[in-house]
Amino acid sequence: MTDHDILKAFPLRRGDGMTASIMARNMRWPAADIEPAMARLAKAGLIVFTGTSPDVAGNVETVYQITDKGRDSLKRGGEVSEKGKEKAMGFKKATKAQAKLRAAVFGPSGAGKTFTSLRVARGLGGKIAVIDTERGSASKYSDRFDFDVLELEDQSVEGYCEAIKMAKEGGYNVLIIDSLSHAWQTLLEEVEKLAKAKYRGNTWSAWSEGTPLQRKLVQAILGFPGHILATIRAKTEWTTVENSKGQKKPQRVGLAPEQGKGIEYEFDLLLEISTEHIGNVIKDRTGKFQDKLIEKPGEDFGKALAEWLSDGTPAKSYEVEERAAIMEHDGGLPKAKAERMAERQESTKATVNHGTIAEYIAAATAPRTLVKIRERVEVLASEGTLADFERADLLEKIETAMDAMRQQEGVTA
Repeated sequence: MTDHDILKAFPLRRGDGMTASIMARNMRWPAADIEPAMARLAKAGLIVFTGTSPDVAGNVETVYQITDKGRDSLKRGGEVSEKGKEKAMGFKKATKAQAKLRAAVFGPSGAGKTFTSLRVARGLGGKIAVIDTERGSASKYSDRFDFDVLELEDQSVEGYCEAIKMAKEGGYNVLIIDSLSHAWQTLLEEVEKLAKAKYRGNTWSAWSEGTPLQRKLVQAILGFPGHILATIRAKTEWTTVENSKGQKKPQRVGLAPEQGKGIEYEFDLLLEISTEHIGNVIKDRTGKFQDKLIEKPGEDFGKALAEWLSDGTPAKSYEVEERAAIMEHDGGLPKAKAERMAERQESTKATVNHGTIAEYIAAATAPRTLVKIRERVEVLASEGTLADFERADLLEKIETAMDAMRQQEGVTA
């Protein structure tokens, strides 16, 4: 007796259910073996829970119905395992996907990081938002550029992440973070406090809490659905140079960016601006501008970047990738199945994603509404739109809401 044998024993007519005890009687199979098989079939989305029913002894049993996916499996003679599908996929031809810019603009004070970012942003096109931690410096250019600004008072990692989230919800095409250095400075202060308070002054140990915060900020930046330009201060130092007449004079030079070690790996483009406003492209994944010197980089530079970034196949949204990762990690789904399910949820997210249904449950005011939501959850789970762990979470929320309503009715009575 295999799981496929169990599936074949289900009635194919829509609306007809089956329990383990009925199948045991009909097929003369032990019910103890049928129940775990049904659980596996339900997890695979081949059958779906539809309710409960008492058996001949009065015990409550789970009732299942076969799904469209289960019917298709029977037609094919059995479901191919996800592991087998992933192996079959193997290598595939590399293609260039459309992308959004992730650029860091750094240099010493007076280099023109903010002004350059605004010009490049205008070249990229669309609505521009600026997160300003430089005490309103961006707003000084409001007569020359059209943008919205948020002067960020909370310069912790959480403050930055919340501001990025607001820009995302605001539908902005380009986000300028001016500057990213303040997040690093605040994080250093927090780690120092942690070291003194919890780790006896050991900053190395305190970074066990600081590093996840830095990663959280990086993920927030990478998760923004539009282009990002982040300005970063460079540690400024004076050096002595000799002019053509042999005279020595002091000159400012920009050194390492004031941000976490390795931050440069998170950006597609690194643009160093000198005090003469010359841009030096020291990293460029487009390959078009690597090691080039650009005098006063601006709108034309932004348009050229936008043209390269828009060329290629449509990219998966970060939301799809993030949802797939959650399904793979929390739901225990194979990677390929998690990605397909996440894409399907994205295509129908206006009505059926997990978060939206949870909101419907929270807003429900009558038991009959919750019953309808539960029916919809089961349908979506059977279609493969909701993962098993999402279905379980929503059903638990429905039961909790039902219990609360029953208690309220008891109080009212």
